[in-house]
Amino acid sequence: MKQIDDKILDRIKKVTDPYCQVTREQLQNMSSYFQVKSYPARHTLKASGKEEKVIRFLVEGQVGLFHKDDKKVYCGNIFMADQIASDMISYILKQPTTAYLVTYTPCKVVEFNRDMRNVIREEVPEFSELSTAFFKIEVVNLSFRIQFLRKPTKEITDWVEEQKGSLYQVAPVKDVAQCFNISPEHFSRVRNDKGHKGKEDDPK
Repeated sequence: MKQIDDKILDRIKKVTDPYCQVTREQLQNMSSYFQVKSYPARHTLKASGKEEKVIRFLVEGQVGLFHKDDKKVYCGNIFMADQIASDMISYILKQPTTAYLVTYTPCKVVEFNRDMRNVIREEVPEFSELSTAFFKIEVVNLSFRIQFLRKPTKEITDWVEEQKGSLYQVAPVKDVAQCFNISPEHFSRVRNDKGHKGKEDDPK
């Protein structure tokens, strides 16, 4: 199998280092089971009603996670480079969900398919630790999100303005607002006051 670029492995290690003790050499040994793939914009990575079987480390681009119920579709998260862009609830529970993932932009990802888990564990037992690190990252992100969304709307909007400015260039205003539990109208007003121009198209 084709080896993954060292710079990409370094990025994966930097993200997972706080949550596991996998060495650079061990990660290199695992990498033969990873696949680097490229996808066009508006590509469905995981369909609604399907089970997630892939962990994706986003190298380039942006991906939206959407939730679907009987009444509406809403954006639950927007993933950027160096984040895990997967439906982790479906992956962990090994069950289909109504959630789906769509690329906003052309994307480059490193993928690991769960069907290869037992094979890789035999050759590199430390993969179990790396896999657990991905779950820990999800728990930490979820905990942060729950606490963050309890903050006043202005504080949330200011933080989004400071930390997530790159979202404005790609994701529709409605999706960004939904991610942070802010009404699109209020979010648009704040952005317009600060001189940003919105994007109205939607990948769904």
